[in-house]
Amino acid sequence: MLSFYRNILSKITSSASGYAWLYLLVVIAYAYQAIIPTFNSDDIIQIQSISQDARTFLAQGRWGYFMVFEWLQDNNPGGLFYSAIGSMLLLWSSWFAARIIGFSHGAAIYSFMLASSISIYYGMLFDFSSTRVAYPLANLCALAGLYAIYKGRYGIGMAILVLAPALYPAAAQVAGVVLICAFIMSIITQNLSIAIKRFLIGTTALIISLILYFLITSISYRFIGIEPSSRMSISPFALIENAEIIKSLFLSHSLSFITLPETLYITLRWTLPLLGIFITFAITCMLLIWRRKADAVIVILLVILSLFAPFALAFAGSNTPFPPRSLIGLASLHAFWVAFVIDKICFNNINQHFAAVALICAGTFSTLFLFDSASQINKFAYDKYLATQADLLATNRIIGRIESTAAELERPLATPQSIAVIYEIPMASGPRGDAGTARFAPWSREWIFRIVDSRFIPANEAERLAAVNAAANRESWPSNESVFFIDDVAVVIINQQDTQP
Repeated sequence: MLSFYRNILSKITSSASGYAWLYLLVVIAYAYQAIIPTFNSDDIIQIQSISQDARTFLAQGRWGYFMVFEWLQDNNPGGLFYSAIGSMLLLWSSWFAARIIGFSHGAAIYSFMLASSISIYYGMLFDFSSTRVAYPLANLCALAGLYAIYKGRYGIGMAILVLAPALYPAAAQVAGVVLICAFIMSIITQNLSIAIKRFLIGTTALIISLILYFLITSISYRFIGIEPSSRMSISPFALIENAEIIKSLFLSHSLSFITLPETLYITLRWTLPLLGIFITFAITCMLLIWRRKADAVIVILLVILSLFAPFALAFAGSNTPFPPRSLIGLASLHAFWVAFVIDKICFNNINQHFAAVALICAGTFSTLFLFDSASQINKFAYDKYLATQADLLATNRIIGRIESTAAELERPLATPQSIAVIYEIPMASGPRGDAGTARFAPWSREWIFRIVDSRFIPANEAERLAAVNAAANRESWPSNESVFFIDDVAVVIINQQDTQP
């Protein structure tokens, strides 16, 4: 039975046509999300060049991200074209990761590249339309830089590595996950001393690149006059400050295959196959190394460490959010578990009955896992589309009220027309899913009106303060008094907190 499966897998070799098929699958997984425009609160303001919101990327230290989205893309997500480019960069970075880890078999390389590229975490990340080129490019810089370091090209490797956090800091976490996976692979494949040496070289290069990035960015910003935001801050007490966040991420995401927390997009259809993948990986790993007691202990510790690596920056960064979309390192970790089983069983002498079962399990569980990952990515995109339509239609109805109010007052709407929106209690948007609303955030509640009608611009701070004062004791939407004018500003009260004692 084992020889039958090995004969089938032996026919799978790395080739241009094989990579082309992988690329097609990745593009298909994210195509719907790219073609159907959806807007979260960040998208609302980022795609409008007049807002100059892309400059916030600079304050966050993501000057590479700024250059890609502001200069290359002109604040335009670019639909399927740029998404296809991002998919190519993502797949290319996965190829470098497979090489760093040391997979030899074509089937293992393909499975790693596919599983690390199609992930619900990337689906949540690419919901932010400005990320689809810059963030995969960050992964490519991080992993190509490490690959160059291992090939002895230290100068170019370090230069590329420094670019990665300037595009997306979480790319460093992806690199960290890959380094730990490579360490595990090296311990099992080679002797411990070689594995440690290789791991130290990669880890040292990654840490130095992060230090250089921080120094270069901080010094440059001081000379240019850019004020960095709190997202660039580092704290020696980050472990304490982020303790609850770390605990939540570990239980809800790193151990999702054990704790089985069912949410709208990470369900039992996703976590149960992942549990099967992890069990198959763990048993295969132990069968290969159980006779080497010291090495087995190190591998167990590394597996535990790998579960924290996807949010490693939480141990250093202060006041930095870690939503699921930042956990893209988990995609590489899950892919490693699958590819490791295939690679090792194809090349190592393991109990034949277990090896045959392990290959069947790896193939079955990974197929189910990838199917549900792609399915959830598209379901999430569909729910976001419905929420966006609800947001835009609601905004259009309010614009109709503004126009009718202006007509009753016999005052023409100015071009441009200042608007102040009072929206203090968030409300759900869309008929299904957990898509949220793009209308509530302070940075989008006025800018969404300009998406529908380019006459509208957000009121300045003085105008907004006057609007808030004038709105006191007025009823919320859809009351007749929820839309009114004060001086030259249109004021809309979606809802407001009850300030009565």
